[in-house]
Amino acid sequence: MKTVALVDPLWEGHHPAYLKLFAKTLLGLGNRVMILCPNSVEMENWIEVNWPEHKGYIKAWKIADFAESRVPVAAVRSIISTFRNWKAAARGIQEALLETGWAPDIVFFA
Repeated sequence: MKTVALVDPLWEGHHPAYLKLFAKTLLGLGNRVMILCPNSVEMENWIEVNWPEHKGYIKAWKIADFAESRVPVAAVRSIISTFRNWKAAARGIQEALLETGWAPDIVFFA
């Protein structure tokens, strides 16, 4: 069994729907799924309603939203955003690892 960490630091528009679709698909393929997103409560409620029998194989943790950089150069702004995303994901994965002992085999930014 592989462990997949799904990470999405945004929670607007299509992001929640895609994250749920990816989680459902990965879980259905026999993977353990770690979800890191700004609204872990909604994800946990969704898991409880849709996948209660798999509760030991899928769990959500909150990662912080971040404020968009105000650097005027687009390329630098993009680099800063990417760095912040990876840093938030690393903190969330470490927290999840300490809580569950799950170490991801792959990290996927949705």
